Formats: sequence, C-alpha cells, structure tokens
Amino acid sequence: MNNATSQSAWEPDERLFDASALIEQQLRFALQYAVLAPSNHNTQPWRFIVDHDTVQVCADRLRALPVVDPFDRELLISCGAALFNLRVALSYFRLGYAITLFPSETDPDIVAHLKVSPNGRRDADLAGLFESMKKRVTTRAPFADEPVAEALQTKLVGACDAEGAMASCVDARSSRQAIADLIAEADHIQFADPRFRRELASWIHHAGSETACQRMGRQLVACSILPCLSSRRLFAYSTLVPEPLLHLSGSSKGRRCLFASQRCATTAKRG
Repeated sequence: MNNATSQSAWEPDERLFDASALIEQQLRFALQYAVLAPSNHNTQPWRFIVDHDTVQVCADRLRALPVVDPFDRELLISCGAALFNLRVALSYFRLGYAITLFPSETDPDIVAHLKVSPNGRRDADLAGLFESMKKRVTTRAPFADEPVAEALQTKLVGACDAEGAMASCVDARSSRQAIADLIAEADHIQFADPRFRRELASWIHHAGSETACQRMGRQLVACSILPCLSSRRLFAYSTLVPEPLLHLSGSSKGRRCLFASQRCATTAKRG
C-alpha cells in the first residue's frame, strides 16, 4: 500500500489505494477517511480494532465530555459519523461490506462490527460523497445571507430519510426566532457553569500549536473565547437575520441531530 499511512492523517491520497493488496491493508487504508469525521469539540472519541477483513468501531470513553454530554449521546453520534465516512470510503473503493450495530450484549463500547465481503453492500450514492470528506470543515463564521434553495432542502430531507432520520424545514420567522432564543439561553446557561468552561478550555488550543498527528480539540482562531472561559458574569443575546436556512431534528430511533434553521448570532461576553 506504499506506506500511505505515513502521510498526514488529514491529507490521505486515494491514488495510493492498492486494489491488489490484502483486504486488511485495504480496510486500514479506508479507515484514514473514517477519522476525518466530525465530533463534539473534535474529541475524536473512537477506536478501531482491525482483524483481517473485519473492523470493530468502538467508543473511546476516555475522550468523553461528562459535562456537556453526560449520557455520551453525542459521543455515539460522533462514532456514527466515523462509521458513515468508512461506508463512503469503502463504497468509493468498490469494497462490499456488512454492518452489525451494537453486536455485543456484554460490551456496549462496541458500536459496530463491519465485515468486508465481496457480496456485501455497495452504495453508489455514498461513493459520490467521497471528495467531500476531505473538504468538510466545521465553520463558526457567519453563514451566507441567502436562503437555502428549495431543491437543496428537498435533497437534504431525502438524505436524512435514507439514513433513518427525520428532517423538517422551518420558514416561519416566529419559529426561527424561538430557536434563536433557545440557543442564546442555552449558551448563557452553559458559559455560566464553571465546569463547562473548564471542560471546553481543556479541548481548545491555538492554531498552529499542534503537530499533524495531534489535531484534536478546537482551534482558537475564529474569535476570542478565552474571556468567556474565565468570566463569572456572562450576557448572551441572539440576533436573527431574515434568510431562512435549514432545521433538521429527530429520528424514529431517538438519534437526533439539530442544525440551525436560521442564521443566528449568539454572543457571550463579560457583563
């Protein structure tokens, strides 16, 4: 496999994939894309145990966030995102697979068991997302002042439905304002909690201060958050702009996700 894993973990090169290599090597190569998945505070709370043609996706509780995520709900969502990236990579490299979720009755940390199989599932639609994995970033900059096209909303709703989630678009200004108010209130409550501030500070680092293999946690680049982390008195407010965006929530199995339905600027500052 041309020692592909020696490259930066954030810059895998699909041209180095060797379709004639052993299945285990191909699977390890695909896992380079699994670790590009998003996670809360960029904690990357997952582990992978590879054995020939199988891999176990496991929750790494040592990277849990007991204050902001006391029930490990978002930790499991992060593991699900890593599994989704792995499915995309395997589909792109034309490797069939079969997945069993929570296969162990005695070890809840094993989130999924995946086996590469010639007769396994291949999803051409997922393969089309391959190039997006390396481009995906979390941005805290202001969103564009424009509505989300109706056709794109329909496509996003369909993508959620395909993964067993439910999605709805919120256009009413009163509903968007209510969401903005809730976000502002939640920010105020969280930043007023010294435990939350300590936990957040432990996962923040200055941009450029880490090596390529240590890019965990959130970079302190978009705005100055340090005053918020040390402040005892905080004031939060929200500003609603007129362009509707997208709101996604819920799933039939209780695995929920939420995206802002409206660009909402929530600011915490010293009072």
